[in-house]
Amino acid sequence: MTSEENGPEGADGAPARRHRRWWLVGAIVLVVLAVGAVAAYAYFRESTTPVDVADAVDDFRREESTAPAPETTVGVTAAGPGTTAGTTSTSAAPATTLATTTTTTTTSVPPPGSALPEPGVYTYATSGRESIDALGGRRHTYPEVSTITVTLRGCGASLRWRPLRERWDDTTLCPSPRGMELRRERNHHEFFNIADDRDFVCEPGALFFPAPAEPGGTWTAQCGTGEITVVRSGTIVGTRQVDVGGAPITVLQFEVDDVISGASTGTTERTVSVVPETGLIVELDLNTDVRNDSPIGDVHYRESYQLRLTSLEPRR
Repeated sequence: MTSEENGPEGADGAPARRHRRWWLVGAIVLVVLAVGAVAAYAYFRESTTPVDVADAVDDFRREESTAPAPETTVGVTAAGPGTTAGTTSTSAAPATTLATTTTTTTTSVPPPGSALPEPGVYTYATSGRESIDALGGRRHTYPEVSTITVTLRGCGASLRWRPLRERWDDTTLCPSPRGMELRRERNHHEFFNIADDRDFVCEPGALFFPAPAEPGGTWTAQCGTGEITVVRSGTIVGTRQVDVGGAPITVLQFEVDDVISGASTGTTERTVSVVPETGLIVELDLNTDVRNDSPIGDVHYRESYQLRLTSLEPRR
């Protein structure tokens, strides 16, 4: 049954209903786009957090309070920068195992790589940055002051450089009669809120630097993750004096070039100055240029920085 009233109402109502449907679809699309935009912003938004000296000291104290007591050994001790190392009086442990931190001064200068740095937080004047070219690119600038935290661990000491919460390196060194051995290096990077951890384990006998450390002397070392291989070639430059916080100190300078192959390809070049006896870094200039495979293609990573030790006394 029809009527004049029903006819016009139906004719006019259909466009109105279609209008409401399109409005609803449009609203849903806008909501989806807004949610996607928020999710993309949260995912790709980055914030870096510098690690200041106070934070590093707090972290060191927490580690020290929970760490097991170090092993006591013969012939290898922890020593302050620029000091001579003494010996300890136990007999069971091998000569390259960790020593106590009690030292006695001797008249002879210990050979390079024969002692450990004094544990604590060392401060460095810092300049540099890291960058990646993926998804429009990102760059992280390092703070003007960064730290290397030395903790006694296993056969020797861990040296952890951490300019940002999102960027750190952890290097394990062990004294030996052949020089300062390089046991492993861990690298941590974060871009786009994605963490990238790589643990490079070195071949037995790999050296951070050799003893004796004669100018012109060379050595090679190899470390890897299973997917990435790093072959390092080192050359001793020699010794020189530098000023650290008003105190003169003799450092051993050497250069190391890394060739990286496998899942990552590229190079890292370093010029390093250390306290010869302990391996404590006094100066470091580093340049890295690496390409990595990824689901979105080759990603180009670059890093360049300089470190200069500002005090021979660690904070604890």
